[in-house]
Amino acid sequence: MSTAAVHPRRQSFSPFWSHRAAVAVIALAALSVLAGCPPKARGGQTLAVAEPTVLSTKPSVPMEALAYQLGMRLDNSGQYTASMKGKRNSLLVVGPPQPMALLNSERLDTSGEIGQSDGRLMVSPSLAHRLREKLRLAQGYAPAPPGAPPYLGNNPAHPQPPGAKPAPPAVAVAGPRVSGTVVIDPGHGGKDRGTYSATCGDEKALVLDVSQRIRTILTARGVHVIMTRDDDRFIELEERAEIANRARADLFVAIHADSAPKNTAARGCTVYTARGASAGSESLARRLDAALRPAAVEDRGLRHADYKVLVLTKMPAALIELGFFTNRSEAARLCQSSYRQELAEAIASGIIADLPARK
Repeated sequence: MSTAAVHPRRQSFSPFWSHRAAVAVIALAALSVLAGCPPKARGGQTLAVAEPTVLSTKPSVPMEALAYQLGMRLDNSGQYTASMKGKRNSLLVVGPPQPMALLNSERLDTSGEIGQSDGRLMVSPSLAHRLREKLRLAQGYAPAPPGAPPYLGNNPAHPQPPGAKPAPPAVAVAGPRVSGTVVIDPGHGGKDRGTYSATCGDEKALVLDVSQRIRTILTARGVHVIMTRDDDRFIELEERAEIANRARADLFVAIHADSAPKNTAARGCTVYTARGASAGSESLARRLDAALRPAAVEDRGLRHADYKVLVLTKMPAALIELGFFTNRSEAARLCQSSYRQELAEAIASGIIADLPARK
């Protein structure tokens, strides 16, 4: 049979076999994907397979972040309920054992999407997305306040406020190098959130930020700084004092933020020592108070309280309340990185002023 006779027959069957081959290739590729084996291109290279985007149903978005994502104002939030309002919208979230979300009086199916973590109410990213889609009015993402805690980064459209500047680097207080060992104790941590505000988040995050700034400044001046915690962990009060005692530190300074739910007008910094404190503690407190006066919104002066960390420490010790989370204007200021830097530099200068007297 001649070549000319063979070609027409092969050409007449080629569309059929090409079609079957294409179907086979597609089927094999599908089976490979289902089996977890990505298809291969010519030459053995793996082909990229597009995967569907699935929002997590694990509760991980705190109420403060949810309010910002929905463009609402958080009225109150606790372990079991939270309420917030915005333009033409209102939301009530109820936690376990009977979780529920009421958006504009409409109850949403929230099976497995509302939970608790470290004593705070959480919703899943999937539920947050559905809530946003069901708003009566597209409100846009409300910008987080300057210096807001990291978890507000859950907001996928987290714009910088107009004219916002990056946080200034920690600057060492001018002066000669000093020696000494200082324990800085950022209050709360882990399961202990401390106080909180819808504006500024958890106390535990804010006081850690200020404490780390203080450490940076002191270290630049030659001080040996020990942190009772350098991350979000829970530490018993007795252990905090023991850390300082074991280190035979020269000074102990605890950093906190205040709260007065029944007097939301209360504001200002306060420096505490224990009742009947040593002359060294009183000296440290006076220097800290004097350094804070120019920086703080208001100075509440020196006070006495038998906090465990002040009673159990064997060196001069003081506890500083940076301001009131329950005062909206002061909480907003505490959110500002520049203000926290001012407070850190003031506290560091007070500590440094006391160290030469101890050597």
